[in-house]
Amino acid sequence: MHIVTRIIGRGLAAGLPIILTVAILVWLLRTIETWMAVPLRWVMGEVYLPGMGLVVGLGLIIVLGIVASTWIGGKLLDLLNAIVERLPLVKTIYGALKDVFSLFTRKESDSFDTAVMVEWGGRRFLGFITREDGSGLPDGLMNEGDVIVYLPMGYQIGGFPIVVPRDQLTPIDMSVDEALKFALTAGASRNGGTS
Repeated sequence: MHIVTRIIGRGLAAGLPIILTVAILVWLLRTIETWMAVPLRWVMGEVYLPGMGLVVGLGLIIVLGIVASTWIGGKLLDLLNAIVERLPLVKTIYGALKDVFSLFTRKESDSFDTAVMVEWGGRRFLGFITREDGSGLPDGLMNEGDVIVYLPMGYQIGGFPIVVPRDQLTPIDMSVDEALKFALTAGASRNGGTS
């Protein structure tokens, strides 16, 4: 019975990441199709074919990306952000989602590109530098020589930022992707996150 349990566990470990990735992508694509199908059916009537909503939705996302990359598009997005960030409750959800998605669209020169070990309370924690200085932050939040480090928690999307002196950090020879995988699996990923 123990062998069967191990085989089932290995099968789940091998198959679930693929299945969940496909399920999330299918859900996202179906959602785009469903949302776009309603106005397209209203405009096109009988000419509408399944899948047109997905094509139009992806096209709109590309156009939005192009517009957001222009000067005037950036100004319009800034205006929209200013309006949304004044709405109670909406601003909390929107701000959190915006910050998470900005991590995925960051430039190579942005922070969150260095994995480090943080000495804290006699223990060492895996973290990522997210801010190198206190420019634009309220006075008293950071001292000279401080950095902000994000400490992720294992097996969940979460963590917390800490402000520490740079001399308490030890850079490690691991890419951010490898270190994040290592942290999110609580150190259970093989080869220190490289597999």
